[in-house]
Amino acid sequence: MKNIVYITENLDFFSDSGAKIKTLNTLRCLSSEFHITVLSLNSSNVINHKKLKTFKNIDFEYVVDKNIEIPIKKRFLELIYFYIKGIPYYFFQYKNKKFNNLVSKKIKEIEPNIIHIDHLTMAQYLPKKKNCVWIYEEHNIEYKLRFQMAKFSKKIGYHWIIWLFEGILLYFKEINTWKKFDHIFAISKEDQIFILNKTKRNNVFLQNIYVSINPRKKQPNNKNILFIGDLEWLPNRNGVEWFIKKIFPKLKNVKLNIVGKVDKKFKKNNQQKNIIFWDYQKKIDKFYENNEIFIVPLHIGEGIRLKILDAFSKKIPVVSTQQGTKGTFVKHKSELYIASSDQEFSNYINNILNKKNETKTILNRAILYLKSNHSYEENKKFIKKYQKFIN
Repeated sequence: MKNIVYITENLDFFSDSGAKIKTLNTLRCLSSEFHITVLSLNSSNVINHKKLKTFKNIDFEYVVDKNIEIPIKKRFLELIYFYIKGIPYYFFQYKNKKFNNLVSKKIKEIEPNIIHIDHLTMAQYLPKKKNCVWIYEEHNIEYKLRFQMAKFSKKIGYHWIIWLFEGILLYFKEINTWKKFDHIFAISKEDQIFILNKTKRNNVFLQNIYVSINPRKKQPNNKNILFIGDLEWLPNRNGVEWFIKKIFPKLKNVKLNIVGKVDKKFKKNNQQKNIIFWDYQKKIDKFYENNEIFIVPLHIGEGIRLKILDAFSKKIPVVSTQQGTKGTFVKHKSELYIASSDQEFSNYINNILNKKNETKTILNRAILYLKSNHSYEENKKFIKKYQKFIN
């Protein structure tokens, strides 16, 4: 059996984010044909051992680095030092000597057929000497995401400057990194075309993630709205804050349930009647069961919104901004509702809650979309393509 060293970030085997869902899907797919040594740089030592045991042909080792979660403002001197050296924060945030030693040791021991890099920041752990196939799994085009963060940053002070610098430094870092790899798997057709144009090489392939269809067991009859996402991540934070300030006041007798990691300051500033912050939750199925609508109020984002696909699989109606649908081929009033203004967003929610919109057809189309674009056949295509790389 061929060996893969799979280097990733923050893998605890919990499916609590789109990035982890994608990584877990890739590992489950690859482990059916290869032996995988997963090396992960984690910010926490809490591991979902129960899920880990469900994977075959996988060894898992990790290093914990609490510094990953330290805010930028508390690492300002380091920031300046690495910026002078031309290294973006996104890279030195995950710089860890112990993890580097682990990666070097395992590559030497295993002599893998493939080194698979999951997330751009892990590319800094590639060995200096190339003795096997290198594959990159793309989640976002990171420099474009940082430029968006600069645009939507509330403060013109250091936040704006940092995101701008990150975008500039990552622009050169990201494109140069892409060129190191033998093969690249892009998360969306849009990203695939973009990377192909930047690298001028025909080694970029689309990796459509498999999404299993698991509809809600019951359809609630209430006026509850659901958002799921880490609120310490700026795109989610920005979107939820916009929704609370611009959309929520237009809704009557509605409860907003927000599931995801959140800091005390954000919760305090946005806490009000009928808004409930549930913080981080390991199990989220019950929230799909108890809410009428799923919202994606994002104005920042790259890659693909896996949270939309997950909502489709549960058969819960989705209202999104245009940016929230990035990376997909969904259409307004076909698989979901796409709002182009504050008023449209609130109107679609009110219409669904007041049963003025027929959502049954839209929910059925959402399921068809998953069957057409994210069925298990996509995993088979991925494996077939992957096997060609080392045969």
